[in-house]
Amino acid sequence: MAILEHLKKTKLMEKCIEIKDFEVCDQKTIELVHEKKYVDFVEGKWGKHMETYKGDNLNYIGGDTYFTPHTAKAAKLAVKGIV
Repeated sequence: MAILEHLKKTKLMEKCIEIKDFEVCDQKTIELVHEKKYVDFVEGKWGKHMETYKGDNLNYIGGDTYFTPHTAKAAKLAVKGIV
């Protein structure tokens, strides 16, 4: 919320167009940047840990990248937001 508050306070929000409803990026577009093997790895990574997720425990890929059951979808939404 701090970002939105700043945008409102500085009147930058008036220059923004808020997009509330858009789909995730398709696999073909993501594969222009990442190999299919990596995308499949990220999408499949959570399955092994789903039973241990309680919303407060930390799960990492490679030791420094935090992930949750929503990581793959969040990444695809972010990509779609810039495409």
